[in-house]
Amino acid sequence: MLLATASKEVSVKIWNVFSGEQVGTLRGHDGEEGCTCAVDAPTEDLSLLRDPGCEMQGHSKEVNCVSWSSDGSSLATCSNDLSTLVWDVASGTSRYRIQGHDGMDNCFCNGVPGTEVSSSCEVEGHADYVTAVAFSPDSLSLASCSKDMSIRVWDATTGRLKQPPLVGHARAVTSVAWSPDGKSVASSSRDNTVRVW
Repeated sequence: MLLATASKEVSVKIWNVFSGEQVGTLRGHDGEEGCTCAVDAPTEDLSLLRDPGCEMQGHSKEVNCVSWSSDGSSLATCSNDLSTLVWDVASGTSRYRIQGHDGMDNCFCNGVPGTEVSSSCEVEGHADYVTAVAFSPDSLSLASCSKDMSIRVWDATTGRLKQPPLVGHARAVTSVAWSPDGKSVASSSRDNTVRVW
């Protein structure tokens, strides 16, 4: 069985639960120490990683949460860099990046930092830190939530937004989870509420 841990040191580490050995790393660039979220993989197949200690380049700020797909072939990560990444665990490559825009100096278009946002640039990502992600039980959808007080549901295959953002919380949304049948999403917020969508 594998365990993925998210970290303020801008990395996600993959561990063998039985041996306690670190078997892989998805790494960004800068950061601090600390773990904020961990989720276990639905598989015991260590061959999902290309090789022990492999490093996958990713986020530029602390990683807030990780979520495995139901078959263990994909791993979603989210970060304070306003992005969500979906990784192919076997190859160690990013399948796609959902990048946000904060409306200030840190603007992103098509995942490229510093690109001017224009009418030709469609920004679907969150406008603040992405705090949590969760694959649906069938792994066809991915939910994300943010300090921008919204929840977004994405096509887990293409990374495209499936519906308008879910809004209603009065403060940052801190977690998101799917119902067992995959028809509803629950969210919790710093406004002391839980909502079911």
